[in-house]
Amino acid sequence: MGIETIINDNNGEYILINGILTGQTPKFLPIFDKIIDQFDTIIEIGTGRGGLTSYIFNKKKIGSKLMSFDIKDRKNIKTIVNEECFIIGDCFNQQNKKSIIETITSNGKVLLLCDGGNKEKEFNTFKDHLKINDVIMLHDFSADGEEYKKYQSDNNWVTNSESHLRNINTNGLKKFMFDEFKSVFWGCFKKL
Repeated sequence: MGIETIINDNNGEYILINGILTGQTPKFLPIFDKIIDQFDTIIEIGTGRGGLTSYIFNKKKIGSKLMSFDIKDRKNIKTIVNEECFIIGDCFNQQNKKSIIETITSNGKVLLLCDGGNKEKEFNTFKDHLKINDVIMLHDFSADGEEYKKYQSDNNWVTNSESHLRNINTNGLKKFMFDEFKSVFWGCFKKL
């Protein structure tokens, strides 16, 4: 798997995976690698360009399932990732929402990545369906505005936060590897 760091003075520092740009800082992968093989199912809401999807597909444990939801067709990565992983459509429409909930409730240990167009709503919609020890994460996450600015500087990151601790319902969840993940713009919580 080809992994490169792309540095652009105007747009920050991001990872390129298999020639596909991700919306991830290079410091994310070493932290993510500590947990990725713990899950039977990984659900990604917001495929984006597909670089992270490609990475997950190649790094997940053998036999685990990957589902990636996006409102746009990502033809550019269907040759790299099993096409069956992709669901084109809004995660909140009745059919897709039902599919996500059924997958969460019936498929072993689940990792749910909220990285679509409304991360806080994704988090708040699906978190109550998690099973004990399932993990939910949301991207472009800020626990504290001043701290986020520090992390932006540390990571050469120009993207503003799109999800905030104050706007999500964490009842029934505990922070999981919280300090590590928030330093690379992810909120991470485990179901109690």
